[in-house]
Amino acid sequence: MVETNSQALIRSLQRIFESVAHGGKWGDYQESWDPVITAMVVDLLMNCGLTADSAWYVEGETISRHALSQSLEYLDSCIRDDGSFGTDFWDATRLALTTTKHGLSSSLPRFELLMARLINVTSNDEFINSESEWAGPGFVASALDLFRVAGHSDKMKHLQQKLLDLQNANGFWQGRTDIEGHPVISPVWHTAQSVLSLATVEEPAFISAVSNAANWLIQSQEADGCWPSVNQYRIYFTSYAAIALVSTQHGRPTVRKPIERAIDYLKARMDETGKCSDLGGTLMCAMALRAVVGDGFSDSLTIADCLLARNAIARANAAVRKMKQMNNVLQAKKAELRGLHAKYDGAEIVITKMHMLFLAIFGIVISAISIAVTFVFAKMLTKP
Repeated sequence: MVETNSQALIRSLQRIFESVAHGGKWGDYQESWDPVITAMVVDLLMNCGLTADSAWYVEGETISRHALSQSLEYLDSCIRDDGSFGTDFWDATRLALTTTKHGLSSSLPRFELLMARLINVTSNDEFINSESEWAGPGFVASALDLFRVAGHSDKMKHLQQKLLDLQNANGFWQGRTDIEGHPVISPVWHTAQSVLSLATVEEPAFISAVSNAANWLIQSQEADGCWPSVNQYRIYFTSYAAIALVSTQHGRPTVRKPIERAIDYLKARMDETGKCSDLGGTLMCAMALRAVVGDGFSDSLTIADCLLARNAIARANAAVRKMKQMNNVLQAKKAELRGLHAKYDGAEIVITKMHMLFLAIFGIVISAISIAVTFVFAKMLTKP
């Protein structure tokens, strides 16, 4: 039976549930990415209907309880005194966007520091050319997303125009290049970020820009459904490209097949546990699947209810396994008792090996005392 996108989404979300670490954070081999990965997971799970207090349980040596409220505490602790967060500007805007979009500022006491820094940094366009290898149009797009949700119309208009100005004549957006002129980060990433930010702008110039970018993405897709990159970035960028195309699909039937091929590529790389290469890849697959599923989740429950219900079933199964293990231990003890009862049934006194050892030691001690007393008396009798 072919797995539906809804089923694949739940499988990937379950894997994300199970991957949470102590203190509510998510992370992978690159520890510096833990804060932004956690922020993106919080955003994804809340987009699926979870709240800060929604609880789930993970089986390990013990069964541990987790909630997004723990993740928010962790994220707040990652905001530095100067308002910076994560590894670069994009990371910081992701947290600010998640916080603003879901109304979480009361759960992050240090959020004002973060927001103040972002407003200050974007007072000019220098952030676009920062030292980060990811700098470029993708940074502009992330700032645009944030200030649109935050209601900063003046910054929003400026960033929209800036993004339009940065688009290549062939339809893509590109960031920094190396000394040989090659892109440091694939244009697929910058283009996907830009499309996602401009897809909702209903003005002719922006509609045309998005259409040209979507055509470039479609033409850049490889035969197996992915977009070119290296290592796990192939999964990351394919996911972002699919999400970007989903945002353009209204009135554009030509994007349907490329989206389907991208999703098939991603699903083919998920193992039976829902993992897709690494935690970052699993997160990106889940985000792409969430975008494709949209409001068409194929279960009678909501995504959040389905996910929490399955987690409750898994928790119940874990409890049953634990009870069976304890019952096996109990049965073994009962069998041992029955064996002892059969062996010593009718005996008035039962002496075990331990008892015999104790009696032997006791006898040796008594003998030693007797010899010592006899020796003392003998000495006394022989005195003149």
